[in-house]
Amino acid sequence: MTLFADAGLELLRRRLLESSMVGRFDTPTEKQADSMAHALADLETSFRTCLDRVFPKLVGDAKLSDEELADILNDLGEELRHIQYHIGDLRYFDYLR
Repeated sequence: MTLFADAGLELLRRRLLESSMVGRFDTPTEKQADSMAHALADLETSFRTCLDRVFPKLVGDAKLSDEELADILNDLGEELRHIQYHIGDLRYFDYLR
């Protein structure tokens, strides 16, 4: 289940469009509400991947070889990179840098 699929994404986008706090980061070619809605949807996907797939592999009962552990940690790193990209891409969250 994703919160920001289809109707949820459009509801989020409309809500963000109504916010002057979000709109102050608009540029002539980009509405921050649109960028933020899509980024939050992508972030949700990465968070769910970590929670549902990557973390369970780290704490599962199966014995892991060093190579298997490295693969899981690399998968986690890629999700964290994706999360970091979206946070850095949103002007609203510039203060996090």
